[in-house]
Amino acid sequence: MSRTLRPDSARENRSAKSRVLQAASKLFAANGFRGTSVRQIANRAKVNEVTVFRLFSSKRSLYKEVLESKLEKAAPLWLPSPVDATVTVEDEIFGALARDLQRTFDSELVRLLFFAALENREELRKSVSPRMDRFYELLADHLQKQMEKGMIRDADPRVMAKALVTLIVYDRFSNDFLSGESVPTDDQTASLLQLWLHGVTRSQIEGSTVAEVASSV
Repeated sequence: MSRTLRPDSARENRSAKSRVLQAASKLFAANGFRGTSVRQIANRAKVNEVTVFRLFSSKRSLYKEVLESKLEKAAPLWLPSPVDATVTVEDEIFGALARDLQRTFDSELVRLLFFAALENREELRKSVSPRMDRFYELLADHLQKQMEKGMIRDADPRVMAKALVTLIVYDRFSNDFLSGESVPTDDQTASLLQLWLHGVTRSQIEGSTVAEVASSV
């Protein structure tokens, strides 16, 4: 017969697990998987190492749960479906992508992903790739429908989807890590959207302003 934890014990376990996850997230993000020890995590979480292993069984399982927990807390990446015929491409992409990608961007999560790419690529593929692949499929499907309607030029919709995500994500990355500036404004993100939609040739972008896109949010 399995033992049922007393309410106090259950609360203590939840509290200890939360502290360990928070401590591990910060340490893994700062030093990577290899550069972080269970002892360091235990000390920061104010528990002993036995407790860490009791809650997570191994350092790798703790690392996996940290990564998955961060991804679960990130804003969902989605596109409304079916596409409303009255909504423009600008409205659709700016409303769904810019908002969600900006909110999803978490400096700690990005550091974790960078370290995972260097140290635990297989874990990264298992945790992140399915989520991103599904998102790209949704966006590419939306773009394909817009092509069929003649609203945008013919091109590989998946490449177009990656190009847009790259613009928005790199904008956040450069602000957070390289320049130390504040979070990009709606106008700044809308400017990137305009460049993606219309290019940089003057004849292509005339008649469409950033303000028009930003005002739709």
